[in-house]
Amino acid sequence: MTPQEQNEWLAVEVMGWHLDRGHVTPNRYYDEEHIEKFLDWLWNPLENIEQAMMVAKQLRVKHSLWLTLHQVSSKPAEWHAYFTFGGMAVGNRMRGEAYASKDEPARAICLAAIKAKRGE
Repeated sequence: MTPQEQNEWLAVEVMGWHLDRGHVTPNRYYDEEHIEKFLDWLWNPLENIEQAMMVAKQLRVKHSLWLTLHQVSSKPAEWHAYFTFGGMAVGNRMRGEAYASKDEPARAICLAAIKAKRGE
């Protein structure tokens, strides 16, 4: 998937929004009550850490999937993100593991979220 397709997938499959294409320009994301959430070009959780955390929170609230995010080294290094079902209790299985470069923690969160939601 392209980054734009990944952003749209996160909006639709994780956040539960739908994209209204063509009725209003620019395209907008709406929730199930038809409350506007984002203009499509402003929704970019792959690069925006605040929006990536919205995705992580939605997975926790709706699916009891808890985010773990850390850098692999004490020096600037790539980010490692994964989700566990029910939190960090012993024996909980890791889901949706992903890595991203040292400047992209949001990307690591979102790639892990996509995998976790798909059950990978």
